[in-house]
Amino acid sequence: MPSYRVIANNRQPVALRDMMILPVRTGYIGADRIRKPDPALIPPSAEEAVPDVEETTVYLPVRNGYVSAQVYRPHAVDQDAALPVILYAHGGGFTVGSDFDTAYITRRLARDNSVVVVSTNYRMAPEYPFPTPLNDVADVYAWLVREAGRVGGDPSRVAVAGDSAGSNFAAALPLYTRSHDLPAPA
Repeated sequence: MPSYRVIANNRQPVALRDMMILPVRTGYIGADRIRKPDPALIPPSAEEAVPDVEETTVYLPVRNGYVSAQVYRPHAVDQDAALPVILYAHGGGFTVGSDFDTAYITRRLARDNSVVVVSTNYRMAPEYPFPTPLNDVADVYAWLVREAGRVGGDPSRVAVAGDSAGSNFAAALPLYTRSHDLPAPA
């Protein structure tokens, strides 16, 4: 099971796309049957598919450390404007995944809606069991409510979204904010 070894030995966020292509790269499914992928079958990168977006990596403070996040800002807006912000949490069953997996979605959200998207890499199980991932997302949200201007956003207009496991955080965050003296997401 080569994919499990990748997860177990890699402390960096693992992109699900990398795990799916691993058997092809390593020849696990038979090098005699697959010499090299057909270029017509390889999808474009997120940057190629949605090019009109500026992407920046930031490191944001959370309890007991920092998490990385990708900040996406559309080119077609006034660069001095404070845009609404969407905090986006990726999926992956709380154990795998990264902001790379959702780059198509987050870049498109930014471009099509004229918003800043902050796609966070929360810490994951098993190294960081619950509630650490939820706390990470909540801490990034709290930082955005205070400091969204530092990434070109409006601190009074911060929303939250996610897919799969990340949607659990998006659903839990309004309840979390109510019991922790934070403003509710926009």
